[in-house]
Amino acid sequence: MATRPSRGDYLMLNNNIQTTRHAEERFEQRIVSKMWGPHKIHLSVRMNVQRALKSIARNVTPIEGRKDEFMGKFSSYGEWEITLKMVIRENVIVTIIATGVFRKIRN
Repeated sequence: MATRPSRGDYLMLNNNIQTTRHAEERFEQRIVSKMWGPHKIHLSVRMNVQRALKSIARNVTPIEGRKDEFMGKFSSYGEWEITLKMVIRENVIVTIIATGVFRKIRN
């Protein structure tokens, strides 16, 4: 039985991470649709959605006991953030699920 990579090993793999159309659509539907202002406009471009997903994937944490599931955070200009669950198989982001709501980041 293959072992899951540790967080450090996983982050090394993330340089070649890919996204699926489904993951991009879920990000637009579940995250971008709830945003406002210039970041929403920026993320209306598909390439920027891909970049955002890859950026989130570089900082995920494996969910213990859950194969291919990881927790990450997406922030909007460092002012607001939302916690996400990502399903990543063989360096491909399959889908994302918002596990919270946008919250103001307190400094």
